[in-house]
Amino acid sequence: MTTSEEKKICGIVMPISTLDGCSEGHWSDVLEIITEAIEEAGFEGNLVSNADDVGIIQKRIIQNLYENPIVVCDVSGKNPNVMFELGMRLAFDKPTIIIKDDKTTY
Repeated sequence: MTTSEEKKICGIVMPISTLDGCSEGHWSDVLEIITEAIEEAGFEGNLVSNADDVGIIQKRIIQNLYENPIVVCDVSGKNPNVMFELGMRLAFDKPTIIIKDDKTTY
């Protein structure tokens, strides 16, 4: 693909480790489902903590939260890190899609 044909990145914010009785495998499955939906919408899904270059993870997360055209945030389990990253994304006043499972309260 040329630069003009590259898909826009859709950042993903979600739990990735064991939380609230859900294993890492569960979150891996959820990531796969979210990524498939993002690709169907014409974007390329990428965890905001991922980057091609080596560097400080906090800088990478903040940079991706600010630069990604859109971010999907899974607040299932109310993970504190996820909530903090969601708050930063909302503070940047950028497009954000918030999703949750049917077990987590509002």
